[in-house]
Amino acid sequence: MFKISILVCCFILDGIAHAQGPYPDGSFSFPPDLEDQSDQSTFLHWTEGTVVTIEWTSTYQHDNLYYAQFGDDQNSQALTVNTDANQFQWTVKDASIWPNRSIPFHFHVVNAEGSSQDQADGGFWSAGFFIPAADSSSTSSGLPTSTSKSSTTALTSSLVTSGVSSLISSSSAAAASSASTATSPDAALSGGSIAGIVIGSVVALAGFGSLIYWYGRRRAITRMAAADAQSFHHSGPNNYSDFEHYPVEANASEAENANKVTMAEVEGDRSIVHSTPAELG
Repeated sequence: MFKISILVCCFILDGIAHAQGPYPDGSFSFPPDLEDQSDQSTFLHWTEGTVVTIEWTSTYQHDNLYYAQFGDDQNSQALTVNTDANQFQWTVKDASIWPNRSIPFHFHVVNAEGSSQDQADGGFWSAGFFIPAADSSSTSSGLPTSTSKSSTTALTSSLVTSGVSSLISSSSAAAASSASTATSPDAALSGGSIAGIVIGSVVALAGFGSLIYWYGRRRAITRMAAADAQSFHHSGPNNYSDFEHYPVEANASEAENANKVTMAEVEGDRSIVHSTPAELG
């Protein structure tokens, strides 16, 4: 265990020695150069998925860009090769070949047209940075994990602008809310509003009462007319003088008297029956 610790320390010291600079062939502007590479508390922490814009300057016509863990440049991973650009946008990925994430990483630029020795030991290195494991809760220490110096400035400006805008919006909303509460017509009813409501209610009730009265009176008149018509139909006229030309009872008596035969007439008829022809002649 003690030997392993010594070996790890040697790797770190070797990496720090490479990263100290300055270098005659170029330097990194992001990650920024640090005055004291031995103070790892100032190293950046980048989680997987972070987009980083790596920036550098070099005297080479074409560059190869690698990254590796301190003390393990022989296992460097190429990010871009034979490029004449002085920057590269990199999405941080899981460096699974280096399971010990307590050891920092760094970038390495070499001459793409140089010899094998130049490729292995030449070039220049960046300041260190950490890539925590996926389940690690490590956060950035010292400098923020922005993608470049220009990105850092833009991000800071954006955050300040956003904060000021948010504060102004909140203040405006609070003022508008206070004014609305103070002047809102729904907050309280004025005397004129109450009077209008009362008068409107009285007029509505009066109109409704008039309608009921008219309807009741109309029904009463209709019922009275129907009752009078029914009474006349059953009782008939009260003045019988109109029927004087129909002396029903007098005419009946006269007819009865006309049909009566007197005893004298009957006896006379008998005498006629019992008379002889000579008497009749």
